[in-house]
Amino acid sequence: MGIRSVGRAARAVGIGIGVVGAVALGGCGSDDGEGTVAAASGQEAAAVLASCGKGAKAASGKPITVGAIVTKLPGVDLTPVSNSTKAYFDCVNAHGGVGGRPIELKVEHDQLNPQATSALASKLLDQDHVAAMVGNTSLIDCSVNGKAYQQAKLNVIGAAVDTACFRLTNFAAAGLGPMLSAQLVAQHQVAEQAADTLHAMTTQAPGSEALNAGVVGVGKDRGVKVVETMVKVPITDPNGVALSGANKAGDDGGVILDLAPPELAKLLGAAGKQGLADRAHWGCVNACANPTLLKALDSSWDDKLVVPNEFPVVDADSPDMNLYRAVNQKYNGGADLSTFGQLGFLMAKLFADAVQQLPADQLDREGINKAVGAISNYKTDMLCEPFSFDAGKPHVSVAAARLYVPSDGKLKQVQDCTQVDAVTPIVRAARAAG
Repeated sequence: MGIRSVGRAARAVGIGIGVVGAVALGGCGSDDGEGTVAAASGQEAAAVLASCGKGAKAASGKPITVGAIVTKLPGVDLTPVSNSTKAYFDCVNAHGGVGGRPIELKVEHDQLNPQATSALASKLLDQDHVAAMVGNTSLIDCSVNGKAYQQAKLNVIGAAVDTACFRLTNFAAAGLGPMLSAQLVAQHQVAEQAADTLHAMTTQAPGSEALNAGVVGVGKDRGVKVVETMVKVPITDPNGVALSGANKAGDDGGVILDLAPPELAKLLGAAGKQGLADRAHWGCVNACANPTLLKALDSSWDDKLVVPNEFPVVDADSPDMNLYRAVNQKYNGGADLSTFGQLGFLMAKLFADAVQQLPADQLDREGINKAVGAISNYKTDMLCEPFSFDAGKPHVSVAAARLYVPSDGKLKQVQDCTQVDAVTPIVRAARAAG
């Protein structure tokens, strides 16, 4: 499916990035108030939070234990995802849990050592006896532990930051993942900006070259040159890395950044100071939709940094987004609102909504994973399209996003919900499976 552009007359969506650190339950405000919601009162917030569960009393009894493996090391810290997952489960537990039982999330941090990451999965599966895996956000987990999850008959809800996740029929990603996010940038740069070169700049990590597959696929499909650079993190010479990025793309080329927010802030800050925002067409995976990062950008990036985001802007006024902000404030310490937080929240909500329907005698590993794998046509205002797990066959559960650019302290939408094209074997297999 090709790019559907909404034209040059893009609409602005308020994100209130100037005050994101002080977001109240209902979101934050912008100067003109467009697209924002008013702060919720305590009573209103309580009513919103009540939708986490079905009970008036807090859950008690034997916990339903679930696990997650999340990458955390200098330059790559994905724990904001699991923090948000836990926050939603805490909300569920405060409102009756699942059949009166609380959900307990055990999070293990991997540091990109395959042997150690394998041991983390063994601990969760064999020692902690987790009933499910929810919130896995690791650069190597699917590559290392995918077979173990299949043998344990787990249907995993996670993030496809490891492209091997897409090849597992028992793993469903609740977001685009960096490969597909970068691909959407590449599609836009070629179709809308006539880029003659695509320069993919990706975090250097085991197997991370595969994250460029979508960009490479667009290049092959459109006959455009692709250059790949693996960026060592933490970045110690942001000026040099930024200049190299622009030079390798050329004036008519596109730079596509796939890095964690702290490294993106370094690189984009250095590029802006050197006047490189006009030297190429710049784009970034959805980590650049992080309000804290956007706040740090100077005006040289206005209308120039293309950012896909499968999730709404963080102050969108809609039921699930209102609940996300309320949960974040009450159970996650008012952490910065972000795409990572939205992802963690959605993963937890998908799981909880599936298992809260089960009778007590099916709240075991078999019953829970059967319910998770059966999630189908799940509608949420957080995604462009309904979510389906499609366990047992090739699938890409989230394959569309809107595209934005920064503009005057807001995100401005430049492209409506857009599907990734079938330029990789992963997407082609999913489309063929129906």
